[in-house]
Amino acid sequence: MKGGAAIAWDPEHPSHIGVLKRGDPATEIRWVSGNPSYVFHPMNAFESGDKIILDMHNYPAAPGFPFADGSKPRREDAEAVLERWTIPSAATSDSWVSEQLDDRPTEFPRVADAVVGRPYRHGYAATSVYGTAARTTYDSVVHYDLESGASKVWSMSRGDCVSEPAIVARSPDAQENEGWLVGFVYRAETNTSDIVVIDAAAVDDGPVATIHLDTRVPNGFHGTWVDQRLAG
Repeated sequence: MKGGAAIAWDPEHPSHIGVLKRGDPATEIRWVSGNPSYVFHPMNAFESGDKIILDMHNYPAAPGFPFADGSKPRREDAEAVLERWTIPSAATSDSWVSEQLDDRPTEFPRVADAVVGRPYRHGYAATSVYGTAARTTYDSVVHYDLESGASKVWSMSRGDCVSEPAIVARSPDAQENEGWLVGFVYRAETNTSDIVVIDAAAVDDGPVATIHLDTRVPNGFHGTWVDQRLAG
């Protein structure tokens, strides 16, 4: 009404997560509170015993939005890192415990469709090794092995950027990392785009196939894969 931003970030307020048992009415929702946190995209979430585990890409401040006083966050505050949030007891806890899993700026996480909402081991995301993530571009793809704690990275040339990788399972009963990552990449030198195909189990080997396009595909947020046999 005053001509300012419609959305602002105020770190004086805590963050809240609503917990609702599947099948219960909305009136039974319970709220847990924690430190100020801004999340665009979760990687996955699942139950483990009486705990709820959420793997989130958390920002220190909301990127693209001003603070409540109108000032803008610093670039280093507008980059997300992967964290694991644990609600110790789904029935009684009033907060969550946070553990940082990586210190690289990451976004646009994906897991295999078969493990969405279930315990999982392998996660994928766009990351930046050249320090460009604050400009909303990512130059690399990272594979997290959340069981061993290891990660693998494939990086492009400086100036190139990658979109969110879609996961194509090798077969209907494939394991999480048995398949392909497919995504658009932008080539700064030629102002064109490619489609790359990467072995999900060997991300650091780079593309096993590249489809060169003669035009630029505008850098986008999300992608998905639909099997033509199922779509027909």
